[in-house]
Amino acid sequence: MPKALLITKTLTFTPNNPPRPFGRYVFQRVRPGLGNLPGFPHLALQLRAHVIPIDPKTAAQMARRDLMRAAVARWHTSTDQDKAQWKINAQDRSISVFNSCISDTLRNFELIAGVLTKKTP
Repeated sequence: MPKALLITKTLTFTPNNPPRPFGRYVFQRVRPGLGNLPGFPHLALQLRAHVIPIDPKTAAQMARRDLMRAAVARWHTSTDQDKAQWKINAQDRSISVFNSCISDTLRNFELIAGVLTKKTP
Protein backbone atom coordinates (compact mmCIF):
# COMPACT_ATOMS: atom_id res chain seq x y z
CA MET A 1 0.00 0.00 0.00
CA PRO A 2 1.47 3.38 -0.94
CA LYS A 3 2.34 5.69 1.93
CA ALA A 4 0.20 8.36 0.26
CA LEU A 5 -2.85 6.54 1.63
CA LEU A 6 -1.89 7.16 5.25
CA ILE A 7 -4.61 9.74 5.67
CA THR A 8 -6.88 10.89 8.42
CA LYS A 9 -9.86 11.71 6.19
CA THR A 10 -12.62 9.38 5.14
CA LEU A 11 -12.71 7.74 1.74
CA THR A 12 -15.66 6.47 -0.25
CA PHE A 13 -14.59 3.48 -2.32
CA THR A 14 -14.69 -0.30 -2.60
CA PRO A 15 -11.70 -1.89 -0.86
CA ASN A 16 -10.38 -5.01 -2.56
CA ASN A 17 -7.79 -6.23 -0.07
CA PRO A 18 -9.54 -7.53 1.97
CA PRO A 19 -12.74 -7.32 -0.12
CA ARG A 20 -15.50 -5.22 1.41
CA PRO A 21 -18.72 -3.61 0.20
CA PHE A 22 -18.80 -0.10 -1.25
CA GLY A 23 -18.99 2.56 1.46
CA ARG A 24 -17.13 5.10 3.55
CA TYR A 25 -13.92 3.88 5.16
CA VAL A 26 -11.13 5.37 7.24
CA PHE A 27 -7.51 4.31 7.66
CA GLN A 28 -6.41 4.19 11.26
CA ARG A 29 -2.92 3.71 12.69
CA VAL A 30 -2.74 0.91 15.24
CA ARG A 31 -0.02 -0.82 17.23
CA PRO A 32 2.13 -3.17 15.14
CA GLY A 33 0.46 -6.53 14.67
CA LEU A 34 -3.07 -5.25 15.26
CA GLY A 35 -3.74 -3.99 11.73
CA ASN A 36 -5.88 -5.76 9.18
CA LEU A 37 -4.15 -4.72 5.95
CA PRO A 38 -1.83 -7.42 4.64
CA GLY A 39 1.22 -6.05 2.91
CA PHE A 40 1.45 -2.99 5.14
CA PRO A 41 4.67 -3.15 7.20
CA HIS A 42 4.16 -4.81 10.58
CA LEU A 43 0.35 -4.72 10.22
CA ALA A 44 0.30 -1.23 11.73
CA LEU A 45 -2.61 0.13 9.68
CA GLN A 46 -6.26 -0.78 9.92
CA LEU A 47 -9.06 -0.14 7.46
CA ARG A 48 -12.44 0.22 9.12
CA ALA A 49 -15.88 1.46 8.22
CA HIS A 50 -16.51 5.13 8.93
CA VAL A 51 -19.22 5.24 11.60
CA ILE A 52 -21.07 8.32 12.80
CA PRO A 53 -22.43 7.62 16.30
CA ILE A 54 -25.98 8.65 17.06
CA ASP A 55 -26.79 11.08 19.83
CA PRO A 56 -30.47 10.76 20.67
CA LYS A 57 -30.29 13.31 23.52
CA THR A 58 -32.92 11.55 25.61
CA ALA A 59 -33.93 12.97 28.97
CA ALA A 60 -32.09 10.17 30.82
CA GLN A 61 -28.94 10.72 28.74
CA MET A 62 -28.99 14.48 29.34
CA ALA A 63 -29.53 13.95 33.08
CA ARG A 64 -26.54 11.59 33.21
CA ARG A 65 -24.39 14.11 31.35
CA ASP A 66 -25.39 16.80 33.83
CA LEU A 67 -24.43 14.49 36.70
CA MET A 68 -21.05 13.79 35.05
CA ARG A 69 -20.53 17.55 34.64
CA ALA A 70 -21.33 18.04 38.35
CA ALA A 71 -18.94 15.21 39.29
CA VAL A 72 -16.08 16.88 37.41
CA ALA A 73 -16.95 20.21 39.04
CA ARG A 74 -16.83 18.43 42.43
CA TRP A 75 -13.30 17.23 41.59
CA HIS A 76 -12.17 20.74 40.68
CA THR A 77 -13.55 22.22 43.91
CA SER A 78 -12.46 19.40 46.25
CA THR A 79 -10.18 19.87 49.22
CA ASP A 80 -6.95 18.04 49.98
CA GLN A 81 -8.81 16.08 52.66
CA ASP A 82 -11.35 14.85 50.08
CA LYS A 83 -8.55 13.88 47.69
CA ALA A 84 -6.75 11.98 50.46
CA GLN A 85 -9.87 9.84 51.04
CA TRP A 86 -10.30 9.22 47.31
CA LYS A 87 -6.62 8.29 47.11
CA ILE A 88 -7.14 5.53 49.69
CA ASN A 89 -10.17 4.24 47.75
CA ALA A 90 -8.26 4.48 44.46
CA GLN A 91 -5.34 2.41 45.75
CA ASP A 92 -7.73 -0.30 46.94
CA ARG A 93 -9.32 -0.49 43.49
CA SER A 94 -6.22 0.22 41.35
CA ILE A 95 -7.74 3.28 39.67
CA SER A 96 -6.76 6.94 39.53
CA VAL A 97 -7.77 9.40 42.23
CA PHE A 98 -9.85 11.33 39.68
CA ASN A 99 -11.72 8.14 38.69
CA SER A 100 -12.30 7.38 42.36
CA CYS A 101 -13.89 10.83 42.81
CA ILE A 102 -16.10 10.43 39.75
CA SER A 103 -17.12 6.91 40.79
CA ASP A 104 -17.99 8.07 44.32
CA THR A 105 -20.01 10.98 43.00
CA LEU A 106 -21.99 8.91 40.50
CA ARG A 107 -22.69 6.23 43.08
CA ASN A 108 -23.57 8.38 46.09
CA PHE A 109 -24.98 11.66 44.77
CA GLU A 110 -27.86 12.86 42.64
CA LEU A 111 -28.64 16.13 40.93
CA ILE A 112 -31.70 17.85 42.36
CA ALA A 113 -32.66 21.14 40.67
CA GLY A 114 -29.08 21.51 39.45
CA VAL A 115 -27.58 21.00 42.94
CA LEU A 116 -25.41 17.98 43.77
CA THR A 117 -27.08 16.29 46.76
CA LYS A 118 -26.06 13.20 48.74
CA LYS A 119 -28.47 10.29 48.17
CA THR A 120 -30.51 9.15 51.11
CA PRO A 121 -30.46 5.38 51.76
